[in-house]
Amino acid sequence: MNYGIGNNVTTLIPGIECRKFCADGVGPTGAIGFTGYVTNTGNTPLSNVGVTNSVNGVLGIITNNITLPVGGAVNFSGSYQGVRGPNMNVIFVGGIDALGSNVTSQCEATCTTVLESRADTSNFFLSFATGTDRTYTVEFTSSLSLGEWQSLTNLPGDGTVVTVRDSITNAQRFYRVLAQ
Repeated sequence: MNYGIGNNVTTLIPGIECRKFCADGVGPTGAIGFTGYVTNTGNTPLSNVGVTNSVNGVLGIITNNITLPVGGAVNFSGSYQGVRGPNMNVIFVGGIDALGSNVTSQCEATCTTVLESRADTSNFFLSFATGTDRTYTVEFTSSLSLGEWQSLTNLPGDGTVVTVRDSITNAQRFYRVLAQ
């Protein structure tokens, strides 16, 4: 897009980008948290920027009517009620450039929920659904306040439910599953 004043011509190159991340863990009600940011990557300010969230086919507005200067960014966060297995979460962002044209982008992340956890006399078992072409890391910590996570295992996802086993110790342990 070009616009000119006198003999000066400026080429507008609008751009918008979003990044989205699953937050650690699942809340006590089964809510899955996410965070992210939207950046104006073009050379023109964007107005009426909006961020919407589609989770398993349900659309919701996160924020709207934001103005982003060139290079400007805004953070967003939210949560949604998870379902058993992988939860597809797509963020749609859009705005209007200086000439009134729509500029859009999207980003996504598949957040995984634990399907089952159980223990017998000597082992703890954690089962979760995997997605194809993803790598999963199961980590544990003895204290959530310290935030010192240790790796238990890494495994590739293949679209099936996997079960990870850990020997029971006398120490309290918390677990999380990270997907890449």
